[in-house]
Amino acid sequence: VRCSDNAGNTGSTSRTITVITAGTAGPYAGRIVKLVCPAGFIDVNHPCKAVYYVGSDSKRHAFPNERVFFTWYSNFDGIIELSGSSLSGITLGNNVNYRPGVKMVKFTTLNNVYAVGRYGSLRWVTTEAIARSLYGTSWNTRIDDLSDAFFTDYTFGSDITPSAAFSPSAETSGVSSIDANLR
Repeated sequence: VRCSDNAGNTGSTSRTITVITAGTAGPYAGRIVKLVCPAGFIDVNHPCKAVYYVGSDSKRHAFPNERVFFTWYSNFDGIIELSGSSLSGITLGNNVNYRPGVKMVKFTTLNNVYAVGRYGSLRWVTTEAIARSLYGTSWNTRIDDLSDAFFTDYTFGSDITPSAAFSPSAETSGVSSIDANLR
């Protein structure tokens, strides 16, 4: 690299430069990233607490909360901390949805409980007996409340009735990564 300033001073140095072209996932593809927290921060609402998945689409996808995160990962190990300029250089994409089959969800203003399918398809679990047959006797502990703010992150599929097929384990195993679940 050869540089000069307005005063005519010049200099040169040797550096390795990684070029990320538009349309490629770059060095963070398939990784979890977040903003570096400032030294001594104590604000739990600071932007550095947000965690993102960088998809093969070269976008960062926010986890709306830790409940969604833990349907995909068992811990926060391996998170890469980025500077503000590095993080803002990755375009923001859609939010990450719950991993299919792992949890059921309920919007805080609706009474229906939904099983989560691929691509964020919500399927109404029409009876308690069906919920029990799908998620076991402790089915009611597998329901997360979902803020209405995330209503548009999901779509609605067919209801789960006795004659409708839905297998939580098949849904989960059918989506091995967040990339495979992004719309």
